[in-house]
Amino acid sequence: MNKKRAFTLIELLVVIAIIAMLLAIVMPALKRAKEAGKRVICQSNIRQLTQAWKTYAEENKGVLAPAMTSAITAGEPFGWANSTPTWVGWTTNVDNRLALEAAITLGTFYPYVNTLKAYRCTNHESANTGVADVTQIKRLRSYSIVDSLNGYDFIKYQGLQYGRPIRQLTELRNSSIQIVFIDEGRETAQGWSIHPAPTACKFWDVPGSQHNNGTVLSFADGHAEYWQWQDQKTLSFIERAKYLSDFGSSYNMAEASNQSSNPDYQRLYRGIWGTGRK
Repeated sequence: MNKKRAFTLIELLVVIAIIAMLLAIVMPALKRAKEAGKRVICQSNIRQLTQAWKTYAEENKGVLAPAMTSAITAGEPFGWANSTPTWVGWTTNVDNRLALEAAITLGTFYPYVNTLKAYRCTNHESANTGVADVTQIKRLRSYSIVDSLNGYDFIKYQGLQYGRPIRQLTELRNSSIQIVFIDEGRETAQGWSIHPAPTACKFWDVPGSQHNNGTVLSFADGHAEYWQWQDQKTLSFIERAKYLSDFGSSYNMAEASNQSSNPDYQRLYRGIWGTGRK
């Protein structure tokens, strides 16, 4: 009578080691594939919003939608606090889901992009893990229009030499270079910008990093790109900004200055205030 041969302890340990080795090889690849899929969705979202941005302008005599947002009232039915609808609204009532939804559904872009998921990054939660304002996780929007496109006027309001936003589609010079939307990973009440003076070399707002140390951007010609940050100064700035209760004060940080040698900053500057404009 033949007896079945059992595995020895050494053989079991070898099998376990092989399985562990295979998992160590496969898991990072699966993680990269999952992240790549999320980026595809995020790029699709931001392209839809860019098409809405362009259609809105075409239907309004070429006037660009304001990059800044307006507040909505907290009551029901919801309305605009100052009677000026913007592409999306803003509410401080993050515990009221209806208020958060109204901040999007009342916006001028919602007739073109009427799916709430299209306004939110696929990695929204991870972008806001550990940030000072933990209520950001509840918010439904992750994308912002850059200030150079009918946003904050740095010349008018701060007296700077640079930083007047364009108001009309006809003012665009190179639509394939001009950035329209950026995935911040969190919702902010204003447009997104870096310091408009070419010699200042300062970050202003915080770029997203939730897509494998990078973010997704769209351009005026309708295409979207994934940019992975290359300079440690960029990542250091993002990491330190997480602990600020007021993201708008981030430009006072040490990492916000001395970005003249930072290729990430220079690339963003060209796309926002640089060669895409007349």
